[in-house]
Amino acid sequence: MLIVLTLAWAYVSFGSAPESSWLLYGIKPIVIAIVAQALIGLGRTALRSVLPLIIMQYVVLFPLILQIQAALGFLGLGVQPPMPDWGAILQQGKDAILFAPWLSIFPGLTILTTSLGLSLIGQSLQGRIDRR
Repeated sequence: MLIVLTLAWAYVSFGSAPESSWLLYGIKPIVIAIVAQALIGLGRTALRSVLPLIIMQYVVLFPLILQIQAALGFLGLGVQPPMPDWGAILQQGKDAILFAPWLSIFPGLTILTTSLGLSLIGQSLQGRIDRR
């Protein structure tokens, strides 16, 4: 961004056609540079304030979305059969749960550990962001 501003300032200050229009209105290149720096600083401040909150919101909601997606897959409302889905794998394993319980246990544990891990990461990020 600084390079773009430097090139724009050089273009305006070294006798280009736009310089005459800037000078016509009485605006000096230094004023343009100061205004541009203020806008960049405002953008950085907004980005520094808002971006962590948006990231935290996604990390906190992702386990819930994962569980909803698995529940819809278990009910048969998720992705279609050629695509793998943890909920569909659980649904296929429920018929053989007495003979081969690992067909349902491992996908269920995978959903559980993934959701729990992402929830803990989200809470940790929330704690770090709230301290600031």
